[in-house]
Amino acid sequence: MEKWELPSYFHSIRAESLETDAVKSADIVVASDTCLPDIEPAKWPVRKLVIDAAETLTEATQVRDWLLNGARTVVLSPSERTASFLGLQDTRFQDTGFQGLVGNSPEMKELRELIRKVAATSATVLIRGESGTGKELVARAIHRLSPRNLRPFIPVNCAAIPETLLEDDLFGHVRGAFTDARADRKGKLEEADGGTLFLDEIGDMAPSLQVKLLRVLQEKEIQPIGSNRPKKVDVRIIAATAADLEAMIKEKTFREDLYFRLNVIPIFIPPLRERGGDIPELVSHFSRVLSAKHGMPELRFTDAAMNALSKFPWQGNVRELEHLMERMLVLFDGNGPVDVDDLPHTLTMSASS
Repeated sequence: MEKWELPSYFHSIRAESLETDAVKSADIVVASDTCLPDIEPAKWPVRKLVIDAAETLTEATQVRDWLLNGARTVVLSPSERTASFLGLQDTRFQDTGFQGLVGNSPEMKELRELIRKVAATSATVLIRGESGTGKELVARAIHRLSPRNLRPFIPVNCAAIPETLLEDDLFGHVRGAFTDARADRKGKLEEADGGTLFLDEIGDMAPSLQVKLLRVLQEKEIQPIGSNRPKKVDVRIIAATAADLEAMIKEKTFREDLYFRLNVIPIFIPPLRERGGDIPELVSHFSRVLSAKHGMPELRFTDAAMNALSKFPWQGNVRELEHLMERMLVLFDGNGPVDVDDLPHTLTMSASS
């Protein structure tokens, strides 16, 4: 069916929900000039339409008559609409929640099952794994599959922001808290209220901020810089690190009490070299995604080339493989499949040793 641009007075749920298998037999349009609670207004081309009469059957019939190719008509009572559309969205998240977490090795199947279980709760999570393994992908999957998925997912890289700026970034400030504080400013913890805050590289957080984060986890409240009034927040904390936190605890550079608060649900992502069987699927995934990104044909690989890719140790993990795939896609001049001789020399030498 053709794509249709919805009139300005139409409203629909988030775009993600429109691609779910649950609505393959119809297109989605909400025929209403007011938004339902928890459903965001939007305008975009859609392929599948469900006519939802906000007032009368006549209204639904009029909308139906506008549609070429005959979309199905679904008339819902007002009390049913929110539950129906949020249900479609839940189905969409179940279908796509693991986006980017590719592989059918036992390790990846176990990881996805753990994510599914954890997502149903609000428990604090500590994700461990080498650089490039996909820790943020795991955090996003947990949020996407959780009851908090309609609320914000806010990532913060603790290693990328200086200590003084990180405190303001996380906790915010009130007007007059310091020289340039001309207005109140919400921090990321308050912005993530009802949703998820992802603290990447938590091992790089300064001890002074570790104390403040511990209070957030214990009391479920924040205190902006310059304020003497704490604010309650409902935010799920997911932290991640490639650092050896246990060694840092012994060195007194990471608080043991914070570690225990964060490590309620530990998740370990195995390095790519320990799941080489996933590499053909990852190669296919990146070839498809990157070819669409650059508007170029997908790469194909000979068995020998795929074998070399599978044997490479991949110290940079999935990120290194993705970057290699992008480089190959842009630079490969051949018409046929990529062979061993087309791969970087360092890769083939390492794989053959």
